Amino acid sequence: MNQHAITHTPPRIFSSTLASLVLICFLLQPAANSNGQDVSRRQGIPPVSAQMVASTENVYHHSVFDLTLEIMTRNVQLGPRLNLDPLPDPSVLKLSEFTELATRRQREADGTVSEVRRFRCRAEAMKPGSLTIAPKLQFSTVIRQRSIYFSSSRSVASEVSVRPLTLVINPLPTRNRPGNFSGAVGSFEMKTELSATAVAVNELVTSQTRITGKGYLTVTKPPEFVSEGDLLAYAPKIEQGEGELLVTQTIIPQSTNVTAISPITFCFFDPQQGQYRTLTQGPFPLRFLKETKQTELAPYRTAVETSATTSSPPISDQDAGFTQPEILRIRHLRVFATVLTGIGCILLGISLFHVFRNLRSRRKQQPVKVFSAIACLFLAVGWALGHATQAGEAYSSLERDVTARLGPSHNSAGLFEISAGEKVQRVERAGTWISIRHGENRGWILEDSLSPDTQPLP
Repeated sequence: MNQHAITHTPPRIFSSTLASLVLICFLLQPAANSNGQDVSRRQGIPPVSAQMVASTENVYHHSVFDLTLEIMTRNVQLGPRLNLDPLPDPSVLKLSEFTELATRRQREADGTVSEVRRFRCRAEAMKPGSLTIAPKLQFSTVIRQRSIYFSSSRSVASEVSVRPLTLVINPLPTRNRPGNFSGAVGSFEMKTELSATAVAVNELVTSQTRITGKGYLTVTKPPEFVSEGDLLAYAPKIEQGEGELLVTQTIIPQSTNVTAISPITFCFFDPQQGQYRTLTQGPFPLRFLKETKQTELAPYRTAVETSATTSSPPISDQDAGFTQPEILRIRHLRVFATVLTGIGCILLGISLFHVFRNLRSRRKQQPVKVFSAIACLFLAVGWALGHATQAGEAYSSLERDVTARLGPSHNSAGLFEISAGEKVQRVERAGTWISIRHGENRGWILEDSLSPDTQPLP
């Protein structure tokens, strides 16, 4: 009996050990931090949602505006990587890179913590029409698990649809469009400054017109002064930066009759107001000094004007900087080149005549070949001498480093740098200034920066 009792009755120590193991397993089981998500689901609110917001409702062709992506979460921690796909075609809507803004956090009445993360980009409407932006947001959520002894986290990939945003891109209105519309779309300001208003006759005045603002600033008609009466205005130099346009221009009052420079205007389309606007600067009154500066000015054209019109004739031998013996030598070489070319043409004609006659009579043409070779030699030497004299009259090298300017004045804007020793082509003269060509560029430099050496380019 005692033996039966021992066999079927478990000892107390065994029961205590089993209860302890069950309790430990229950306590060590990790608990997910999902109370907030459970509350959101019970209330019918998704833990993650997203929407796209435009900074304006008035969108026109070439309008530049902001697009903001807002991601709302409730007790959910998003991973570092977010992805939007698909985005609009760049030919319809051009988007810049998204940059993250400050995050907004608040605690709701039910105890959950809501968070709004915002990402902003710059958008430019490239084509009129209706456009719907409805990408999918791909992200990962971080789920943290903890117990009384340890904690851990894991990432879960997820995807939600962004609330669709429909944009209507309107074309620029053609009704009441001004004739001087520049092509700019946005909101801008303009400021014009002159280098001097107390001037002398034929003195160069440099104007700088700076346009700043936000929008599309690729213009087809920049603000510029025009030549009228005794006021000479050169073609402007245009420099474009991010949200800025700088127009530099050289103006010359050629007589005291120019009492003021006419106003300068800039016309653009304002998408917020839905209408064309024109900014005006001026007029600019001028005051002439008693001692006027009389400067002989030759007609001047910039590189832009030169490409659209015929080029200026080369300057004369005297203007090119040759001494009198050099001028006589060049003229003698020209005459000699002309004579050689004429003789070569006559000999070539005689050779061709004998060639055709010998073909009929079938005679040997060995003497005719020698005759033709001599004619070609005369032509080649004559052409080489003529080309050398023509190249030599218009080119010269530089004695020092110089800056080619927009007009014949130190106050005129600099265009490009030329190093000492480089060859430039002389075009025309204006006082002590020489108009030169350097490759595809053209500008003005002081005459004393040129070396007396006027050898032709190799």
